Amino acid sequence: SPAIYTLQFAAETPEERAKYGAKPNMKPGFPFYIKEVRQALYYGIDRRAINDAIYGGRNKILWQPPGLQNYNFPGMNEYPFDQAKAKELIEVAKTKGLDVNVPIRLLAPNELVDTQRIEGLHPSRSEVYYLCDQPLFSTGYYNCDLRKLFREALTKGDPAAQAAVYEQTAKILNDDVPQLYFWQQTGVHGVNKRVVGVKVPSFERYVTMDAETWSVNQ
Repeated sequence: SPAIYTLQFAAETPEERAKYGAKPNMKPGFPFYIKEVRQALYYGIDRRAINDAIYGGRNKILWQPPGLQNYNFPGMNEYPFDQAKAKELIEVAKTKGLDVNVPIRLLAPNELVDTQRIEGLHPSRSEVYYLCDQPLFSTGYYNCDLRKLFREALTKGDPAAQAAVYEQTAKILNDDVPQLYFWQQTGVHGVNKRVVGVKVPSFERYVTMDAETWSVNQ
């Protein structure tokens, strides 16, 4: 049951987080509303080396919401580790108001923050995170055109037509980087061979779902 690991943005203090909470993208001192800052951080963190060193390379690297990860559209940016590119983007961000003398703080959760599976996870599940009238708390990102695309995709009965809409959605999220997706963490479920009818859940907390249908061979 793989989990999804993301890196979260944060203001410097609880007071700043409260101040920026309503619409951080409208506050000139909040750096994460600048797309180039988010992109630079993605390029500047060697997610693949961390995965190799800590997890033995077992986790699947992500570069967009997991529901869209299975859509292998051409031209998607996988954000490889590239310090030169990160520095280039920071210079662009400085022209848009980034103050490089103010520290940037990121939150790395030490627990599984999202345990949705990639397999079987429909792209529409990502819609809830990207609203039109409510910006993301961490970056202030919101995009009404993106929201419309999610809704439009659900009106398509033809899989190819739906995939074409999700391609537009994926490319927007891939370029705007409203959240930094690191990897899909691997998980292990142990089941005794005598227990029959157990299915690995798509959500780890549902480990006993349908337990009434299980049986034990004597």
